[in-house]
Amino acid sequence: MSKKLTQSSNFSFLLEHDPIFFQLASVAEKMFKSDPNTTLVKVRQLAEALAQEMASRLGIEPYEYEGQYELINLLEKKLSFSYKVKNLFHTLRKEGNQAVHQFKTSHAEAVKALKNAYKLSIWYHGTFGNVSSDFKVKAFILPQDPTLKLQKIHQEYETLKNKLLEHKEKLEESKELALLKEQEHQEYAELVVQMERERVEEKKYILAQENEFEKQKKLFERKIAKLSCGISDDERKKLEKIYKIQGDETLCYLHLDEDETFEMIDLKLNEAGWEANYFNLDYKKGTRPQSEKNMAISNWECIDPLSSKKLEANYVLFIGLKAVAIIEVIVGGGEIQEGIEVAQKHSQNIVLNVEFDEWYADEVKETSYRVPMVFASNGREYQAQEKNKTGIMFRDLRRLENKPRILLQWFSPEELAEFLDRDDENLVEKQEPSSYLSKLKELLLR
Repeated sequence: MSKKLTQSSNFSFLLEHDPIFFQLASVAEKMFKSDPNTTLVKVRQLAEALAQEMASRLGIEPYEYEGQYELINLLEKKLSFSYKVKNLFHTLRKEGNQAVHQFKTSHAEAVKALKNAYKLSIWYHGTFGNVSSDFKVKAFILPQDPTLKLQKIHQEYETLKNKLLEHKEKLEESKELALLKEQEHQEYAELVVQMERERVEEKKYILAQENEFEKQKKLFERKIAKLSCGISDDERKKLEKIYKIQGDETLCYLHLDEDETFEMIDLKLNEAGWEANYFNLDYKKGTRPQSEKNMAISNWECIDPLSSKKLEANYVLFIGLKAVAIIEVIVGGGEIQEGIEVAQKHSQNIVLNVEFDEWYADEVKETSYRVPMVFASNGREYQAQEKNKTGIMFRDLRRLENKPRILLQWFSPEELAEFLDRDDENLVEKQEPSSYLSKLKELLLR
């Protein structure tokens, strides 16, 4: 491993643990510009290697689990580590699997994966390494994204297109739109050529790294087999306590910043069947609902009637052209209940120029809401010991007596549509049982 590569890498601290960790991380960084798909695959392999090494330290034998998913859950039980660590493991696993099967990813996704891999590596280093009291985490150095210019052109194109559609102008008659499309095609073609050129130049490097990986893999497998065999039950219990304490102390380095919080919400919404991308599907950038699409549109305009001040709902969920829910995202350590209150105000003051229905909070219609459901979340999975600061809180606004509830996961568009076709959550259980009701009971925490 060259000294220059070691010094320039975000992951050089992994060298003190095992060569295979740094080998995988450094290849992920190196290939980011020319092949972001390889970046996702390598950071997934890094997370797998870290988990396997952790298991061996705790005396967990390979026959005790099948695959990374089971191993992560087994490690969580042994170490009781935070949702933050669990999310990092699972996010890298899912995105890596997607890259393997689809053979396509973007530089933006690869950057997120590198940042997540860095956070997971820091936690591992602080938990299992010989870390001194003056341990300091360096800021992650972002790699240069070669697609920034292309992204800018594409966003300008989409913003103009949506503006023209909103004013019912013909797209084919816009010379400015045609020019932007031509610039986008040209920039994309140049980017493809450049990436291919770099891949050819790096062919020898990749081949050498794959050969090195196979050598390191054999040594690594022998190492973890030896570790797992030499631990008594008493020693394992002592180590579990030590690693849990050290892991908890390292959590302060794993806070979710604002961007990462929205990325986590995007991930969960997409898994539930919504089309979500906080940074691109943005009302301010011209994104609008489309028929036959289930979209989560960010930064939707709301206007306070008293001050005429413009506000923004973090997300509005649309089933086709109908606004069905508002999501308020809590960044940091605030109470999720606060998000419900903000989302309710947005439901009253939202600006809607598309097809929508209005629902009322009670039968006398004293308080009107223009969107029937509100949610609040900070991206964290539900934890019983932190029930006011984790999970997903929602409220059905169609009746005043409906109280905020905790959800274990997001409604899919189909589940939410069926829910809204019924009277309300407090009366729905009086009707005949259905697969929907069974699903609802699984989602809800009473």
